[in-house]
Amino acid sequence: MESNHNNIITDLRNNLKQIINFYQTKKEENRELKEENEKLKITVHTLKRETDDNHIKYENILLAKTFTEASGSSHEAKIKVNRIVREIDKCIALLNK
Repeated sequence: MESNHNNIITDLRNNLKQIINFYQTKKEENRELKEENEKLKITVHTLKRETDDNHIKYENILLAKTFTEASGSSHEAKIKVNRIVREIDKCIALLNK
């Protein structure tokens, strides 16, 4: 009878150790996934900013093309575009504050 109790206790201890090991493994996996998630959030934010910057550059190119076609002078168009870009950069800087 006592041997049977010892076997049950041993089995319980082994099961408890397995549960603790499983918990530790899952806890570590969870920590790693959280780190990866944070890195991906930073990557998404960076790519969004780059996309926004590229969109602004694209709009500026279209604007420059419009000015060039309208005025016939690419130098004047470049001056106008540069002035507009500086104004946009000032607005962006104010928004980032």
